[in-house]
Amino acid sequence: MIHSPIQIRDSGKGLLNLRDKQLLATIATAGPISELINSTPIVAVLVPIISNTAEKANVPPSKLLIPLS
Repeated sequence: MIHSPIQIRDSGKGLLNLRDKQLLATIATAGPISELINSTPIVAVLVPIISNTAEKANVPPSKLLIPLS
């Protein structure tokens, strides 16, 4: 079943689920840092952090790691 944002808001779940919030946090963390230094060390540092966070929340790590690269 596909939910529109209106249906999600009406059901009391809010507009962002946990995976979306984690994805937004990943982008908000890596984005500004990557403006200052090369992306390779950022990815090397954030991969274990994001992997652990995803596993604790039962979210496939690939959903958060692919946007990081």
